[in-house]
Amino acid sequence: GNLVIYAEESWQIPGGPRGLRSATSFREVQWSGGPIEARSVWANGTYLSVGGVTEPEIRALFRCDEGELLFLHYHARFAVGEAGTAPGNNPVYLAGRIETSADRFAWLNTTQVVGKGGFDPATLALTYEVHALR
Repeated sequence: GNLVIYAEESWQIPGGPRGLRSATSFREVQWSGGPIEARSVWANGTYLSVGGVTEPEIRALFRCDEGELLFLHYHARFAVGEAGTAPGNNPVYLAGRIETSADRFAWLNTTQVVGKGGFDPATLALTYEVHALR
């Protein structure tokens, strides 16, 4: 499926003890394709940048088309471009897990979610192609 994350507002702590730390709230996260059709009801992320590498940690709670709730928590990694943002062709890789109590998605509780995507600095959208490994 596809996972699209739209940033809303971000705050930065430059030059902290572990590098540049930022926190972002997301306007919306959409998951479509495959067995999951869902939109976020809550989502945020933190980012740590040091040595030319940025590592996002994202958390999102989704409501599926039939009302089920899915919680996604993932870590990602990408190389920062020279301008301080990742260009659209700079790949972003994610690995994460899903938690749910929904019967039709119970199989996701024992999977690893992986994905590859890219960040578009013009729209502040991060788009991934995601797969559940089982």
